[in-house]
Amino acid sequence: MKRKASEIRLMVAVVLALSLALVMGPLAVSQAAPTFTVYANDRPGWAAAVVSYDEEFFEDATLNLGVTVVTGPGYVDVAKGVWWDRLTCPSSGLTTTTWQFDPPIRGFGAYWNPGVPGGPGAGIKVNVGGSWVTVGEIPNNYTGQFWGFVSTEPFTEVRLEPGSYCNGAWAETYEMDNMVYSPNRPPDCSKAAPSQGTIWPPNHKFVPITVLGVTDPDGDPVTIKIAKIYQDELLNTTGDGNFVPDGQGLGTSTAEVRAERVGTPAVPGDGRFYHIFFKAEDGRGGSCKGEVLVAVPHDQNKKPVDGGAKYDSTLP
Repeated sequence: MKRKASEIRLMVAVVLALSLALVMGPLAVSQAAPTFTVYANDRPGWAAAVVSYDEEFFEDATLNLGVTVVTGPGYVDVAKGVWWDRLTCPSSGLTTTTWQFDPPIRGFGAYWNPGVPGGPGAGIKVNVGGSWVTVGEIPNNYTGQFWGFVSTEPFTEVRLEPGSYCNGAWAETYEMDNMVYSPNRPPDCSKAAPSQGTIWPPNHKFVPITVLGVTDPDGDPVTIKIAKIYQDELLNTTGDGNFVPDGQGLGTSTAEVRAERVGTPAVPGDGRFYHIFFKAEDGRGGSCKGEVLVAVPHDQNKKPVDGGAKYDSTLP
């Protein structure tokens, strides 16, 4: 059987791709690197960019909760209310200082006073993350000015090391005052609401319900997953149509609940409430949990009564 030229070219391309994969191994998938905005001598601009932040004033030897430091000679100078440190060049045995933050942060800064008696100093190079991406350098001629930055991606570590002018045995001592950092803020679930608060008619069909009203103060996109679906009535009893389960969609962004409630004309019920529990995540380590309620009245003109989240709607 003769093959078309296009089929032959496709087969050759596949063979070449497989050959390259065998020689080179799996191809690495590139990820977008963070970008940084530096605020030199601009504390108000930095504060406006991060909106909210925490401060470490170095008033005592105990650092703020969630803040740790890995250092050589550095220490809190309580008398001055500053962090004192010395960074030495590689020729003298490189020393660095790494500030660690839990939860991750998106902005970092401080007032800096570098300087080495008897030498020009090296400046301070600021690096971020495990791959140590360089953000910028704090000049050696700073005398208490603010220098900080904001990242497009959250990070957990800031490493300080001698700057570009590191030469011979030069070192850089410095004082850091009023360190500020901006933790990634979690989503806000306080205004969550169901896409449909009341279901009618009770025709025993599944009705999709999504969660609305969850916001993120940092503007991060929020992902919602349904965690649990409960109800205040038994799943299969008198007058509910003999259908189970009454809820589904766990692990997805949409809950489905059955349009039904318990009761008969002779023994009417008081309506059904579904309790839909969810978790919202911002993809940067922040999350919140919440619950929305969906009602199925027994009669359109009768207000349903919530008896609480008693029964798992997803059980068969």
